[in-house]
Amino acid sequence: MRVRHPEFVLAAAVLVSLPMIPGLIDGGISPLTVLIRFLIALIVCWVAGSILSRLLTNYTNQVRRAEIQRQIDEENERRRQLIEMAQREQTQKNGNLRGQGGANGSTPGGGANGPISGVGGGGVGGGGVGTVGATGSNITGNSAGNATGLSGNNK
Repeated sequence: MRVRHPEFVLAAAVLVSLPMIPGLIDGGISPLTVLIRFLIALIVCWVAGSILSRLLTNYTNQVRRAEIQRQIDEENERRRQLIEMAQREQTQKNGNLRGQGGANGSTPGGGANGPISGVGGGGVGGGGVGTVGATGSNITGNSAGNATGLSGNNK
């Protein structure tokens, strides 16, 4: 039986034995009887202290485990939210690369250099086959993804 604070057990045994001191001083109780009663009080207090110590230790361990589990759950939730946010950003980034509202998309007609009218666009991989043409950034020569010698304003 372990006790976390043996000094408290000794103090409790002394407090329990204090009522015997007047009888010891008056001579009504022999010193051997006082010593035996003190040892019995010490044993009783030790047992009570070990039971109390065990209860408190179990309670504090349960509270610690619950707190650690709560912190783990919060951290897992935070990580899950970060992963979802990163996936949304990646999806938006992939969408922008496909010409869905981003600058210089990869599909015809996408990006900032999109067409005014016609079919072709000025984005990467865009054509130059429009009736009016597109507002591509290259007026003459080659643009990225166009055939040789074609630009957005050829008629």
